[in-house]
Amino acid sequence: MMNISYGLKSHLLLLSHCQTLSDRRVKIYRTSVIFLYLIPLMAIWFFEYLPFQDYPRHLAGIKVLRGYYNSDILMEHFSINFFKGISPIPNIAFELFAAKICYFCSINTAGKLFISCYVLLFIFSTYLLSRELNIEFADALLMILPLVYSTYFYMSFLNFIFSMPLYLISIWAYFCAKREERYLILLGIVLIPLYISHLFAFASFLLFLFLDLVLSFRRVSRRFILFIFFSISIPLIFSINYLLSGTGNAGYYHPDGIWYKNIMFAFPFLYFSLNSGIIMFVSYVFALLSIFYGFKVINGVFVVAAASYLLIYLALPFSSIEGTFVDVRALAFSMLMLPFSVRLEGNRYKYAAFAVILLISFLNSSAAWSSFSKFNREVSPGLECLKRVEDRSKLLYIVKGKNSPSGQYFLGEPYAHAWGYAFLYKDFMTPDFSSKGHHVVKYRKEPYIPPDGWYSSPGDGVESEIKRHYTYIAIVGIDESINNTMGHIGTKVCESGIISLYTLNK
Repeated sequence: MMNISYGLKSHLLLLSHCQTLSDRRVKIYRTSVIFLYLIPLMAIWFFEYLPFQDYPRHLAGIKVLRGYYNSDILMEHFSINFFKGISPIPNIAFELFAAKICYFCSINTAGKLFISCYVLLFIFSTYLLSRELNIEFADALLMILPLVYSTYFYMSFLNFIFSMPLYLISIWAYFCAKREERYLILLGIVLIPLYISHLFAFASFLLFLFLDLVLSFRRVSRRFILFIFFSISIPLIFSINYLLSGTGNAGYYHPDGIWYKNIMFAFPFLYFSLNSGIIMFVSYVFALLSIFYGFKVINGVFVVAAASYLLIYLALPFSSIEGTFVDVRALAFSMLMLPFSVRLEGNRYKYAAFAVILLISFLNSSAAWSSFSKFNREVSPGLECLKRVEDRSKLLYIVKGKNSPSGQYFLGEPYAHAWGYAFLYKDFMTPDFSSKGHHVVKYRKEPYIPPDGWYSSPGDGVESEIKRHYTYIAIVGIDESINNTMGHIGTKVCESGIISLYTLNK
């Protein structure tokens, strides 16, 4: 009897030891994946200037918001409006965050804090939804990693990328509400910042909600559906009112039809170059197929949602009420659904697939670090040149030189709004600040914008208009033909790095 008892006790101790080892390995695995998320943040805090396309213009807008009522020149040229009708303007999460926190730190630091919060919120939202669906948190987190640091991130679609983790939290709150209806209050609260972060993300959640209610129609009560309607009513009213009141103009960028749609499937990986982006996209698809080949349990609504977002991508024109790059935003939500579609325990292919994802992330991070370093080397001295612009003057900023560094990027143009960094130190006006879409900060009167390519064959009428409306011209990139044109209408003030500054002859 004692031998049986001793043997049973030994067996239980062995099981406990194995469980401890297993728990320890899981903790190490999760910690390692989280560390992978935090490594790219080092570059963000290490470098002073970030080579993100729209980021400097966002920072310039925060300067206007912070100093608006203390500056007569800002009040003269800009208007500020957070509402359209009764609706808060969507896509303003960064503006709300940075405009408040920049009173306690610099505007540049506020921007980096927002980006850091985005990454941490992605980790947190993935944890919540993974726990609710009973799937391994680190598996889902690793599969999403290429999306977190993607073209959307480097092009600085700040409000859009911030909406993605909020979208996951909204789905988590909805699934919690299916268990306990009191979570519908939480869902209603979360959907308001989701709408404010990005209208497309809110619409994407409504589609997911509709799909899940259809697929689980027999298992939900009419009362639950009624409560769901009330929980989404406020942001839904905001959205309808906003859309009916008009949302600004949109523009076309690539009217190349099927070629464009096929290439842009790889959009999340296309920031640095076409070839590397397609290679990373094909590798990522291969990794996902390997994972799905051995899936154990499938969450059907996520697969249906992923397919629906792909159909939306194919159906949407390149331009619509949101402006350019609308359709490719649907690709992000399609990718976001896939990690939550399967449970990977026992999948013998997952580690090979994860190795491919890690390789993709490494290549992407390496290219990004090189871009950060190069951008700071080239732009830093040029910004010192731009800081010589006098306050209250008007600057025409041109990124059209033949040797412009922007040509090294397939989609992104990190030098297009670099003037925004100089604007943090000087009060000048530039047409690149202007936007006819939905923005909190807008010009009261749209500035004169010369026709595209005017510097190739400038006419007397264009030259006189430029001289009448502007004080300085800044050129990014070295191009003799442009420099010769500038020599006729202005005098070079300085040339530093890749930026040349001219003052116009009046």
